[in-house]
Amino acid sequence: NDDGTLPIAVNWSLAASIMAGDFFHNFADGIFVGTAFMLCERQLAITISAATIYHEVAQEIADYFMLTRFCNLPPFKALFFNFLNGL
Repeated sequence: NDDGTLPIAVNWSLAASIMAGDFFHNFADGIFVGTAFMLCERQLAITISAATIYHEVAQEIADYFMLTRFCNLPPFKALFFNFLNGL
């Protein structure tokens, strides 16, 4: 760095565990929503999907803050990896 301080190391093991947990969490949510549309009435399935989306927004924001504050990832990398986990 220009100010003479050492760069902060990225905690890749913690970041990998957060991203792995996020992947399985998103996978389980997909199964949950898919099952709702297969087995429930349409209106209930839409309600379950909306609740899952609201739940996901909060969870993805929490993952972003974990990646930036505790794993020391730069904001763009945290957003990028968070986006990749959502695919």
